[in-house]
Amino acid sequence: MAGTASIGPGFDLLGFEIRDTTPEDLAEHCMKVCSRSARAARARSVIFANTHLLATARLDPEFGSIVKSADLIMPDGMPVVWAGRLKRTRLKRRVDGPGFMELLLHRSRDGSLGHYFLGGKPEGLNRMLEAVVSSYPGVQVAGAESPPFRALSAKENDAIIDRINASGAQVVWVGLGCPKQERWMSDHRGRLRAAFVFGVGQAFDILAGMVNRAPEWMRHAGLEWLYRMAQEPKRLWKRYLVTAPLFFSLLLFDELKRFFKGLFGRINLFYSYLRLRSGLSGRRPKIVVGAAGTFQSGWIVTDRSFLDLLKESDWSRLFKPGCVGGIVAEHVWEHLSREDGLRAAKLCFNYLMPGGCLRVAVPDGMFPDEDYIQRVCPGDPGSPGHGHQVLYDHRTLSELFESAGFQVVLLEYWDGNGSFHSIPMDGARGIIRRSSKNDPRNKNGDLRYTSLIVDAVKKGQ
Repeated sequence: MAGTASIGPGFDLLGFEIRDTTPEDLAEHCMKVCSRSARAARARSVIFANTHLLATARLDPEFGSIVKSADLIMPDGMPVVWAGRLKRTRLKRRVDGPGFMELLLHRSRDGSLGHYFLGGKPEGLNRMLEAVVSSYPGVQVAGAESPPFRALSAKENDAIIDRINASGAQVVWVGLGCPKQERWMSDHRGRLRAAFVFGVGQAFDILAGMVNRAPEWMRHAGLEWLYRMAQEPKRLWKRYLVTAPLFFSLLLFDELKRFFKGLFGRINLFYSYLRLRSGLSGRRPKIVVGAAGTFQSGWIVTDRSFLDLLKESDWSRLFKPGCVGGIVAEHVWEHLSREDGLRAAKLCFNYLMPGGCLRVAVPDGMFPDEDYIQRVCPGDPGSPGHGHQVLYDHRTLSELFESAGFQVVLLEYWDGNGSFHSIPMDGARGIIRRSSKNDPRNKNGDLRYTSLIVDAVKKGQ
């Protein structure tokens, strides 16, 4: 149904959040965002990730941070889709750059979107533009250019950005090849006024007819790599015969690591339980709730099977009232109803020592980005926010914990005017990974993902 498309939830693959959606839903999402009259404050970057890109990003931390900072990472290639399904993710299907580019050009034949093309050799770019005009009559080509095949100076990049912005393009297609195009998008999306910037690699040459795509059956069978390597063996043999096996080796390593981490986590929980019951901990226990696998030195990491926030019996089995030194709850309270959230807050208050702190982080309902809000808003099964019950802002979250008896200190939040507020956080009260400082998606002052973070303090008695 038009206007109702959503970008599906993400799943972790080699440390990167791959989104579960279809090309049609992504195109519908782009059309909806671009239909707004206001120009974007910055471009949303979209990466189409295959095994080569993901393995490279995993082994190169600097490039990995660039990939993680993208707004959307799409599963380009059947091996990525298969890997998602092996992880029990019901991944719909692949979303490849060349195919998506052709789909969005087709959808915008009414001239509703302005397209800018950056990349390719001059001859190939001209042939591609001819193909666009003939195959998609009515498409608005806002501009195109083929930059020199070398590192560009700051002055040259500034001139490119100025030309793109002056063109009024809402969509920018970057065909510089991996990893060059991802680096360029990361470096310059903050100054692009387009709605989206897509890194589409070889799509320009495919559309120009200079490179043939594999037949449909080969693409669905996951054999496109074989077809491409047969066309360009000297250039691509290493990518497919070395990088692809490396990708699956890294995937296996991650799964084994996750298994043993869970096993040792259970052992640690049991050991912590024994220490708590025997009174051997020697100090006020500090606990992390709802974030199993998040290790913080000196803190006891729990999961729901060990400590259910809503069960008085769990609390009383482990602690005496007023004995807990501190609690960290990162992205837990949005999964509780307002009534259960207040009940959990009162139990925390009862078991915290006087002066103890409950540090809470939740998605911020005031974050000034519609894509973010779509992902965190409570939704139906299959939607990004499935499982979320409440979307808080700084006022409603403060009121909840004040109602439970806490004194609330706002640490990070967005206000109703789109301004971000932050004060230094005492690390001794716990670490929040999805904060402006610690989340790798935030880069060079560009806040891509922050949380609403508060300290709920039990006043000394």
